[in-house]
Amino acid sequence: MREVDALITELDRIGAAAILSVTATGNRLPDGTDIREVATRVAGSPVIVSIGVNCCSGDTALAAIRALRSVTTLPLIAYPNSGESWDRVARQWHAADSVTNPVAAAPKLLQAGAQLIGGCCRVSPSDIQQIAALLRPAAKPLS
Repeated sequence: MREVDALITELDRIGAAAILSVTATGNRLPDGTDIREVATRVAGSPVIVSIGVNCCSGDTALAAIRALRSVTTLPLIAYPNSGESWDRVARQWHAADSVTNPVAAAPKLLQAGAQLIGGCCRVSPSDIQQIAALLRPAAKPLS
């Protein structure tokens, strides 16, 4: 959360518009802060134009988007990863057990309020094409 506060302070100081994306574990930041607190902190910033999550599983992204939507009207973004986990010691990816892949998560993310949906780690161009094809009929302009 300290990084979020520092970023908001600096962006406000220079007047640069930005999209803020954080990674989450459940409805919490890695430091344990409830993700809704992020939305509360950016509410007073005129330069944060959208908020969301990236680099987490589709299931985590969905929970986070629902939590964010409950406290903000800002446009929401979601860029989930493949759901696999990175083992930094062995320097390899491990398959995920029963997580929603980003393609399957995309319609649920849209329904939960995400307006910009993409992918992060281990999401392929093919996955992005599938997400776009699924969402194109439901696409609306950003508000």
